[in-house]
Amino acid sequence: MLVNANSVDMGFDLENYVKTINKEKYMSDFLEKAGQTWDLVLITEYFDLSLVMLKRRFCLRFEDILYLRSLERIKKERVEEPYTLAKIAEMQRLDIALYDYFNATFWREVEKEEGIFEELAIFQKLNKQVQSFCVQGSKVGYQGTYANVLSPKGRENFQCIAMNTRCLNFIRLLEARDDTAVKEENLEEIALGYTDPDSLNLNQIIHKDRTENVIDLAYKNRFRF
Repeated sequence: MLVNANSVDMGFDLENYVKTINKEKYMSDFLEKAGQTWDLVLITEYFDLSLVMLKRRFCLRFEDILYLRSLERIKKERVEEPYTLAKIAEMQRLDIALYDYFNATFWREVEKEEGIFEELAIFQKLNKQVQSFCVQGSKVGYQGTYANVLSPKGRENFQCIAMNTRCLNFIRLLEARDDTAVKEENLEEIALGYTDPDSLNLNQIIHKDRTENVIDLAYKNRFRF
């Protein structure tokens, strides 16, 4: 377990924190600075709502925030033993403070958004229908792996395949397509290395048709939002 990993990722200096005398002020100053740097931090527990907030903030479409659930635990394990909970709280003190701070700011931003829960309901309905279209029936909502999960129609649609492609693989494919600094031999390696039918390959990210909208296909063109 990484100790206070989120705080460190957001710029918290653990070494100086250990050396400082007034640790409470050091932490308070860090949270204030973080709040000025990031005016919206998404919360995993409210993932769909966070995506709708992101959609509104950046003027996106529903198509832009669709996702497939992957690598999700079927059984949720909870720590309930008081001593263990106390030790975790002690070890992750900084990250807990960071979470509490941005959870509070998140809900303050939500309260400003008129009609956001109605929009959330629409998005969740759309995303559920798209998942049913993209993913084989028995694996909707849970994918133990990225391989062998897309339906036959899902494998024909760019958006379905893109949503099921691992993030780092997607980035590498985009670099291979757009970055002129990528060498020819590396392009060949990437082309040969990405062959899973349920994930994008180099040929698809360059040439595959993207005109068929996955929401239209999922609803058989009955309606659009």
